Amino acid sequence: MVRAMSKHAPFTAWLVATALAIAAPPALAGGQNDQDEALRAMRAGDIMPYNKVKRRVESQVRGTVIGQSAPRQVNSKRWVYEFRVLVDNRVERVIVDARTGRLIER
Repeated sequence: MVRAMSKHAPFTAWLVATALAIAAPPALAGGQNDQDEALRAMRAGDIMPYNKVKRRVESQVRGTVIGQSAPRQVNSKRWVYEFRVLVDNRVERVIVDARTGRLIER
C-alpha cells in the first residue's frame, strides 16, 4: 500500500535544509582559519614553502609524492606537513617538520 505524503513533509524538508544551511558556514570557517594561520606562519618564516619541502621529501625518501595535507600546527611551536609517498610500489605516510623540512615520522 502506498502512503500519501504528510501535509507537513514540505515544511519538515524546508526546516532540515535551513538548519543545514545555517550550520555549514561555521563548520567551513574553521578550515579557512587554519589556512590563514598557515599563511601567516609561512610569511613569518615558521613554515617552509610546500614545493621546497616536497622536493626534500622526494629526495630523502627516494619516492614520488602522490598526496599531501596542508601544513597543520601540532602544538604551539611546531607545524608539520603530512605526505603520502609512493616508494617501490607501496604508499608510505611521511610526516615532516614544516620549519626545517626534517623527517619526523616515516
